[in-house]
Amino acid sequence: DALLFAALAGSGPVQTPVAGALDSLGGNPGMAAAINGLQLLDPSQIPAVLEALNPTRANAQAIAGFALGDILREQLGRRGHDLLGGSAGAGDGMAQMSLAGAQLASSDPTAEMLASAAAAAAAAEGADEAAKAAASLPNGYGLHFAGDFAWTKTDQPGAIGEDEADVQALTGGLDYSDGKGSVMGAALSYLTAEVDQIYGFGGQTESDGLAISAFGATRMGKITADIYGSVGWLSYDTTRRLLVAPATFATATGVTDSVQAQAGANFSAELASHSSLRLSAIGGLHYIGLNIDGYTETGAGALSAVLPDREVESLKGLLGAQIALRISSNDSIVPFLRVQWAHEFSDDGLATSAAFSGAPTVSFTSPGPELGEDWATLGAGFSGRLSPRTNIYLRYQGDFGRDGQDNHGVSAAARFAF
Repeated sequence: DALLFAALAGSGPVQTPVAGALDSLGGNPGMAAAINGLQLLDPSQIPAVLEALNPTRANAQAIAGFALGDILREQLGRRGHDLLGGSAGAGDGMAQMSLAGAQLASSDPTAEMLASAAAAAAAAEGADEAAKAAASLPNGYGLHFAGDFAWTKTDQPGAIGEDEADVQALTGGLDYSDGKGSVMGAALSYLTAEVDQIYGFGGQTESDGLAISAFGATRMGKITADIYGSVGWLSYDTTRRLLVAPATFATATGVTDSVQAQAGANFSAELASHSSLRLSAIGGLHYIGLNIDGYTETGAGALSAVLPDREVESLKGLLGAQIALRISSNDSIVPFLRVQWAHEFSDDGLATSAAFSGAPTVSFTSPGPELGEDWATLGAGFSGRLSPRTNIYLRYQGDFGRDGQDNHGVSAAARFAF
C-alpha cells in the first residue's frame, strides 16, 4: 500500500507542506519514479526525509545577505563618526574656560582667584588640544581600510535545528576631510559568507560578492551625524543532502545571484560630561533590500527544488547611549561602551514558495525563521588617533535577547591621511 506522507509528517511547519505536495502528486508522471523511491523508505524515516526536502537553503541566502548588510552598516555608518574621533569632545575645555571667565569677571578678583583663573585657562587649552587631536582629521585626502568578522546562529522553524553562519567583509576606500569636522568618501568591499545547515541530513550555502558605497559624516558642536548608501552584488552556491530511496542519498545543488541595496543614517549627541567620562545619546535607522533571482536545483532529479524570484526587506531602528572615557588629558585613544535597543520595523517574513522540478506548477511553502522584533545590542571598543595622520577603530558588538537569532562580530579600521 502506498504511504500517505501527510499521515507520517506530524504537525511540523517544515514537513507538512512537503507531505501535502507529495500526496497531491501521486499520479503525476514527472514525479512517479521519485515518489516510488520515497515509498520504499521505512515510515520512521519519513519526517526527516520531508524536513530535508523542504528547500530552507533559500532562507540561508536571505540571512547571509542581511548579515553582510549589517557589517557594511557598521563599516560605513558610525565608522565615519568614530574615525573622526566622535567619542571624544571639547566639553572639558569649555568647562574650564567657563570657570576662568567667571573668576576673571569678579568685581574684585583676589590674587588667588587670578592664579586660579590662569590655571583654569591653561587646563582648558590643554583639554581643547587633546579633544581636537581626537576629534578632527587632517585637512585633505585619506585611505581607509576596514575588516569585519561576524558569526551568527539562526533557529529554524519548528525547532528542527539551526543555521550557523560566518560572514566577513574587507573594505578599502578614499575619503576627503575638510579639517573642520566633516568627511566624505567612497569605498569598495569584498563580502563573503558561509552558512552551515545543522539539521536534517546537512547542507551549506556559500556566498561572495562586491559592494560599492558612499558615505559622509559631520560634526556640529556636540552633535555628530552620518549617512551612507551601498549597492552590492552577491552570488550564492547551495547544497542539500537528501534521502531519496533506501540507503540512497542525493545532493541537490543550486546557484543564484542577488542585488542588495542599503542606506542609513546615524546620530550622536553629547548629553553630559564629568571629569574624563562623557555620555552621549546615539541612534540610527537602516534599510536593506535584497532581490534574489529564482533558480532550479540540480542533482536530485525530480525532487530538486524550484525557487522563484524573491524580494526581502529589513528596516531596523537603533536607539541608545554611549559612555566614552578619556584616560588622561593627553590621551587620544578613547575607550567606549555603547548599549542600544534595536527594533525591526519590517514585518516581511522569510517564507517563500517552492516546487519540485518534476512538477514545477505545484507549489508548497518553505517557511522561514521566526525572528524577534526587539533586542539589545552591546558594543565595546576604542577609537582615536595614533599619529597626526593615522586614526584607528576597534570594536566588538553583540546582539542579545533576540528571539530566534544570536549575532556577534568584531571590527577593525584605520585611516591614513596623505
